[in-house]
Amino acid sequence: MNRKGTMKNVLVRALSAALLLGASTGCSSTVRYMTATRWTSGGSAPAPSPAAAPAEGAKDASAPAAGNARILYLTYWEGTCSSGVAGFGKGCGLGDSKIRRCNVKPDNSLACVDEAEATKAIAREK
Repeated sequence: MNRKGTMKNVLVRALSAALLLGASTGCSSTVRYMTATRWTSGGSAPAPSPAAAPAEGAKDASAPAAGNARILYLTYWEGTCSSGVAGFGKGCGLGDSKIRRCNVKPDNSLACVDEAEATKAIAREK
């Protein structure tokens, strides 16, 4: 067999392997699934810590309003899912559960922040 035929054969095999590998994983994307929500009445606002105090004249969007603050807690799963190709490589990775706290502002919009400590408490060991 001549050298040109051997190189062509190697190239065809390499491209076929790359195509098969790429097709088996498909496209993947980060997804979130809402798992639970809970409305609660926060009572009076907690005193802000001096380290996290906003600049003078500025309002902290994540701090609940004084009085009867309405708070929405969101829990959700976040992970990477792949659609796969022809049934191969389809599914989602293990992912993680997360918690967000959303305070209702006077104009009924939400100011949401991640609850890092709560998320850490329910996180799986890595």
